[in-house]
Amino acid sequence: RNANIFVGGGTVHGPSGEQNYNLKLTAKMKNKALISALSWQAPTMMVTEAIDKLDGKTKSAAKLLADQLKDDTRILVVVDKITPMMRRSLNNLEQVLVVSAARLNTLQVLNADSIILTNQALPVLETRLGEAK
Repeated sequence: RNANIFVGGGTVHGPSGEQNYNLKLTAKMKNKALISALSWQAPTMMVTEAIDKLDGKTKSAAKLLADQLKDDTRILVVVDKITPMMRRSLNNLEQVLVVSAARLNTLQVLNADSIILTNQALPVLETRLGEAK
């Protein structure tokens, strides 16, 4: 009765519950996804040097972002290297995410309403994403 060839019998080679269904993306696929996300967000991107000149005050950073971006809520700031003054200025702003160009990922790009890049971050992104081709 318990053999698999009989009606109501057991299952042969059934699931054991230990299968791993996690999928991994290769580095090339991740880079191509980032390129695609950046090209999709291209109308909302802007390049500036003003982020590098922040004085450590959150008020001045908020004013700078309000002048450049009128009603965007989620702002992604991409820099080549995060300085202490930059972190101090932008860290208390709730909807601003500061990330280095070497650590930028696709989810951060897609979640942003607008993206601000510094001039020094562009070559870092170009060399990083140039490997995807």
